[in-house]
Amino acid sequence: MLTVGLFNLAPHAFTDSTDETQVKGAAIDYMERYIAPEMGVSIHWQVYPFSRLIMHMEEGKLDAVLTLAKDGNREKRYLYPDSPLTYMQSGLAVLASSPLIKVQSPEDLLDTEIGFTKHGYLSPFMRDARLDINFIVGDLNAFRTMLRLLNAKRLDAVYNPTIMTLRFEARQLQISDHLRFIPLPEQKVGLYTVFCKGCSEALARYNHAHNERRQRTPYEALLSPYLAQSPGVNAN
Repeated sequence: MLTVGLFNLAPHAFTDSTDETQVKGAAIDYMERYIAPEMGVSIHWQVYPFSRLIMHMEEGKLDAVLTLAKDGNREKRYLYPDSPLTYMQSGLAVLASSPLIKVQSPEDLLDTEIGFTKHGYLSPFMRDARLDINFIVGDLNAFRTMLRLLNAKRLDAVYNPTIMTLRFEARQLQISDHLRFIPLPEQKVGLYTVFCKGCSEALARYNHAHNERRQRTPYEALLSPYLAQSPGVNAN
């Protein structure tokens, strides 16, 4: 059995709105339908707010984290597979009434209070020390909470390394018409399933299964049904 931790990053992985013990999403489907059977393992899912997820991974309580971006620090602490599940475009959500229409440089955001989850991945554009980022320790639905704060004018913007998540969650909250979504001017980054340092055998089996499967079943094909459930959300 493989113990895999996850946090809500819809539509890749998220908990059911009526039962937080039930998980779904494209990355869940990919692991359960294809990767775990080809690895010869069963999956025990553990759902946490992001900060607690990272803490449990550091403590060795998890074999893997389902979705995680890559940076130099994480590469030293975890084992990354050969290739990502998919690639993410970073972005912001702001109020539709905001004067912010397009972001070309960090200077465009210097007077903006931006909400983001503590310990989360900051893309290169967002690492400018001048930016006012409010690192929020949230619950399982941290990004929904931040979007509600934005809609209530208690934040100026919400950042996510995948703008798709902001669009998806806003649609679920039925506040999309109140918001504007702005892609950031930077390259997309990979979204990976990562393994603990002592899980090299599991990583090798994952690499074999993932490299074989992605040739036959592109991950984006599993995203499509979730995007169809949330009109106005696309794969960018």
